This record gives sequence, structure tokens and C-alpha cells, in this order.
Amino acid sequence: MEPKVHSFLDVLLILGMGIGFFIALLPHAAHIAGGYPPEHSYSGQSTVGLALAIISLIVLICHNGALRGIKR
Repeated sequence: MEPKVHSFLDVLLILGMGIGFFIALLPHAAHIAGGYPPEHSYSGQSTVGLALAIISLIVLICHNGALRGIKR
């Protein structure tokens, strides 16, 4: 791959991780500060956010070949 494409994909995956953590963690703070009723659940949004962050991290690790140096 060309270096520009390689670094663009890295930036895209890092943004994906950031957005995933933002989606996963923001609702808890907004829930407390906004005074929403206790019945209002954000577990679905947290699950989607964590899944996006974890998938982005796994693809980033595999794309950069970070595990090639580990001997099993």
C-alpha cells in the first residue's frame, strides 16, 4: 500500500475508535446531568459504541501488523 492510503486508513480507524468510545460513554454522563427518568436505558447505545471501538481497534492492530513480532 502507498503510505498516504496507509496513514489515511489509520486515521479513519482511530476516529472510529474515538466515536465508539464517545457513543459508549457519553450517554451515562448525559443521563445523570439531564435528569432523565431511571426507566430510560442507554445499554443499547453503550453496546454499539463499545462494539465499534473494539472492532476498530482489532482492524487497526491487524492492518499495522502489530502481532507479527509475537512468537507463539
